[in-house]
Amino acid sequence: MDIDGTLLKGFITFEFAEYLHGKKLFKDESYQSQLALMETFKKGKINQSEAVSSWLNFWGEGLAGFKQEEILSAATDFFEIGKKLFFPSSQKLVSKFKDKNYVVVGVSAGAIEMMSLVKDYLGLDYM
Repeated sequence: MDIDGTLLKGFITFEFAEYLHGKKLFKDESYQSQLALMETFKKGKINQSEAVSSWLNFWGEGLAGFKQEEILSAATDFFEIGKKLFFPSSQKLVSKFKDKNYVVVGVSAGAIEMMSLVKDYLGLDYM
């Protein structure tokens, strides 16, 4: 199942980047580049494949030099806020598939720090 835009409103990893940036755990230049990239994508000047590729580069640059433990701790803290992004029916939808013995897999280009929490929250089998 697609995560971003299907099971939740928007892109949780962009919200997480904003949170990290506010906590001084994401480099400002990379954060600003991500914002500009999103605007370029929304205007249709680049396709999704180009946007994802560039976003991944900016994500890595933004986190470079920070400790993994700090990022994982921030992800857990943010996720309590980020849960509001899920559509009310998301957990029910996943449960319906699992009740029918389907293996439910989440698909996202989002950050692994966030996607592992999404997997657990929704009860997905794999992410």
